[in-house]
Amino acid sequence: MTVAAVCCVLQLGVLGSWGRSVRLTTLLLALGFGVYACGIVAVVLQIAWTRGLSTVTGWSLFDVVAVAAYTVDPVIEEVVKVAPLVVLAWRWPRTHRQLGLTDHLLLGAALGVGFELFEAALRFSTLGALAMSVPGGYLVRANLAGSITVPSLWTSLTTWQPVPAAFQDLFAFGSSAGGDSVQHLVWTALAAVGVGWFVRRRDALRWLGVLGLVLACLDHMNYNLRTGSVPGWIEWLSDLVAWVGRLLPGALVLLLVLVVAYDRVRQARVRGIERGVLLPGEPPTGLDPRPLLAVARAGVPVSTYVTWRFVLARRAALFAVDAGVGEPRLVDAVVDVAGRLDRARSAPAWVAVRAKVLRWPDPRALASWQSVLWVLAVVPALAYLVAGGFPATRGIQQAMRGTTGLWLLVGAGVAATILLGLQLRPLARATGAVADPSIHETRGRLQLRLGTACAGLAAGAATVLVGVLQRDPGQRVVSNLHALDALGDALLILGIALFVASLFLYPPVGLMVVASTGELVLVSTVTSAFLTAAGASAALAGAGVMLNEASSSSGSNSGSGSGSGSAGDAAAARARRIDELAGDPAHGGKITDASRAEAEVGVGLEESGAVRGLRRSANEAEEFIDDAGRAWDVKAFHSERGRFNLDAAMRKISQEMNWSNENIMLDTRNLSPSDLSSLREAVEAATARGELPLRVLWWP
Repeated sequence: MTVAAVCCVLQLGVLGSWGRSVRLTTLLLALGFGVYACGIVAVVLQIAWTRGLSTVTGWSLFDVVAVAAYTVDPVIEEVVKVAPLVVLAWRWPRTHRQLGLTDHLLLGAALGVGFELFEAALRFSTLGALAMSVPGGYLVRANLAGSITVPSLWTSLTTWQPVPAAFQDLFAFGSSAGGDSVQHLVWTALAAVGVGWFVRRRDALRWLGVLGLVLACLDHMNYNLRTGSVPGWIEWLSDLVAWVGRLLPGALVLLLVLVVAYDRVRQARVRGIERGVLLPGEPPTGLDPRPLLAVARAGVPVSTYVTWRFVLARRAALFAVDAGVGEPRLVDAVVDVAGRLDRARSAPAWVAVRAKVLRWPDPRALASWQSVLWVLAVVPALAYLVAGGFPATRGIQQAMRGTTGLWLLVGAGVAATILLGLQLRPLARATGAVADPSIHETRGRLQLRLGTACAGLAAGAATVLVGVLQRDPGQRVVSNLHALDALGDALLILGIALFVASLFLYPPVGLMVVASTGELVLVSTVTSAFLTAAGASAALAGAGVMLNEASSSSGSNSGSGSGSGSAGDAAAARARRIDELAGDPAHGGKITDASRAEAEVGVGLEESGAVRGLRRSANEAEEFIDDAGRAWDVKAFHSERGRFNLDAAMRKISQEMNWSNENIMLDTRNLSPSDLSSLREAVEAATARGELPLRVLWWP
């Protein structure tokens, strides 16, 4: 079921590649958010209002739930699934306006299929006696109402939009009850496009965006209604809505093509104005890919990856310009990246970068108690959900439904709670530390992870508590009647296993490019160092490190579109810029080792797009002034022979900010990884408390 859901998202993501600005991995994070956050929030809301109404009015809970299934509950689900985009538009409008209509459709589809996977996993992850292999998959349930099949891995990989758990009505083949499409994906994608249209338009036509959510709610309500008996007086209306609903999966593909074309037209209009984002030889229409391909193939695969990230970042920046986002502008950072990308056209420029990046990371970072705890936690969940998730191996699930299996998963649930709890604070800090301008994914990916962790942790901790108190692995997660009937099919042991499975979204280590060496290393994701240090530039994040090195070692710069320089020319230009910033006017323009080190920091941050227009300050207490008139002081701390003192370092940073009103550039070249991690966490904590009111930039 999970493979089918992932294939659905990836298929649409690839089809929309000509118009999207979000990465495929971001869509997969949205899928996880749909599973844990949207699914759990919908459950809580539905259970709360149905039980509350039954208690207040004295109506039978059975009657309340029966009516709610085709009235209020579908509306709750559709609103909850699209709510992340609505909240993003309301709370972080600058970030949201970097998303095009294609992005909205794809993110909505990912959230929707995540919700569909949530329901399917609760209903059908526990194999029954009837489960058996059938052509194309597995039959997991069958009765007089119909049959449920789950696609095999091969079927999921070779089928367009495979359904995680497909229902086939025995008496209504091809009817609206046929379940031959991923309905939640279609509904949420339509509603999400409506949100994007509503937010980005400024005229009366914006209200057309409401139609997406209305259509999704109506079709969802009608689908649930038709699972029972339809009253005769509305049968004609139900048939009409069902007919429209059968057209929606095909219409969604057509809509994807249309929104891609719409986004491309809007992008072409803005590219004609913001020509600085174009590589030499690129037309504003974007219909000639040769300049991009020339860079992309220069140092495959590293140059290809960096170029594609540049394309996505440029689209996000142009969407923001089209939506009227003001200063500070992401497009200015993209202009800088375009220049560096042009300087990195030659193949030799990528040789050193490729040699540094394409190597095995140091595995010693895996030797930590977090890694051991993570492995011990996921093994029982893997045994129950994966190893025992096939008809031939159903005995594993049956064996684990005893007392021993329950306690194994309870222990795993406790470990998962600890590991997720450790990541909440760093995630929250990193989310709050994101400064504009930055590409939408810098904030959006952190928010998806944070929301998934919070919702999953709350539900998982509650499920583990019930398991400890009840000690019955065969108990239903929710007894009696409830609003989301899928939850009533889930055994307690399954609920714990699904919660523990969320740890796959939060591994104990992650890959990070180290700016000083360009190497890939494994770092702990339990600390905030990984979450923030990966942002090497406002536009390209971690990919900016590789581009910095490639552009610094290449001289292929043809700003006017003709001619090319040498690697030596680029290096000489960079050296001149460093000399320009190294001359200290407070000492007659004298250049010292210290002032040159400060200049290297300033030039490096200029190249990454973090600052613009630096000039040396005549004030002895300051190093630089940027083009916005902000003062910057460079601080360098050292780890050799125990010289680093965290408290002293934080006092110096605080004094410069609060006493001298200076922003800080931190030169971290002489800090060990552990000291750097400690300093980052301390700075983030102080910033969250309001003790550091100005900006802190890290280099390299």
